[in-house]
Amino acid sequence: MNQGIHAEQTQTPTPVALWQPTTASAQTGSHGSCVLSGLGTIREMLSSIDSVTLAGQRYTMSKIIAFFEELGANVYVGVSERSQVLIARLLNQLGHESARPLPDAPRFTQHATDVLALLDELV
Repeated sequence: MNQGIHAEQTQTPTPVALWQPTTASAQTGSHGSCVLSGLGTIREMLSSIDSVTLAGQRYTMSKIIAFFEELGANVYVGVSERSQVLIARLLNQLGHESARPLPDAPRFTQHATDVLALLDELV
């Protein structure tokens, strides 16, 4: 039975697994200046998200989410449980917003900005 293209729901992976140290640098807690430069790049991407096509928005959103998820193993380890829950909730909201047929770029930008604010406190 054909349920249509919208019947399949994509699931955003839970970020909890991202908080497990997977490398020696993650276990020592060193994240260096590359994190800081990455955060600047994410801010630039967010500032231009309204000026690109829908396809460009989806591409940008996927890159931002991937950055936050990759960063998880290096930065989110050792933060308070409350912060972990908040970050997980924000990442889930980012994933949900980017998966919508017509994503709300300002809402995505606000959630991503909230994640950036938390990351600024951690690095």
